[in-house]
Amino acid sequence: LTTTLMFGLTSNDNFAMMWETAQSYEKKSQPESALAIVNKICKKAEKEKNEGQYIKALIYRQRLNLEKYGDDKTDAYITELENAISTGKFTECGTALLHLLAADAYSNYLMQHSYAIKQRTDISGYIPDDMKEWSENIFKQKIDEHQRQALNISETARRTLISEYADALETGNDSRTLRPTVFDFVAHHIIGTCQNDNHLYAKTLSATNEFMQQEFDND
Repeated sequence: LTTTLMFGLTSNDNFAMMWETAQSYEKKSQPESALAIVNKICKKAEKEKNEGQYIKALIYRQRLNLEKYGDDKTDAYITELENAISTGKFTECGTALLHLLAADAYSNYLMQHSYAIKQRTDISGYIPDDMKEWSENIFKQKIDEHQRQALNISETARRTLISEYADALETGNDSRTLRPTVFDFVAHHIIGTCQNDNHLYAKTLSATNEFMQQEFDND
């Protein structure tokens, strides 16, 4: 149930107005003003425990930052995702989607800087504090860890409909029919993003089959 705010507006109405303002600033090429509004949305969503709006704000803010600053803000974005996950304040499905965003962020960074990263000797035994010093094996380890955690949700959570996160995710009607649950969405997304990497694809396919087999065994 939504909470009624001043002037008869519901919380969802208020979010809609804030998004309209942020998008208006973006169309006027005023990214800083748009970011300021999105930051307010993020804080409001966190306070109200509205996971869909919170995740949407994280995604939107990262896109604005990428357009304005390039990769300079990516490490801060990943840190925010990692911190959000570690708080334990999110539902299983919300946490799974945060893991998915973290895996995507590491994967995108690796893809954008693949030439330089592939020249580095693999690092083992420790992980440098600065992501810019990581070798390829560390990125792949992080991607694999977050993807596996995104898939590793309970039987009950696997049946949560993706429509509950409609605020955050752009899914067409066909997609919701073919992949109606959060687990379906996560598994399909992960397999799709890993197809160009044989190593990650094999590991992801194995993990997906493993978790899906658990579900069948429990039925």
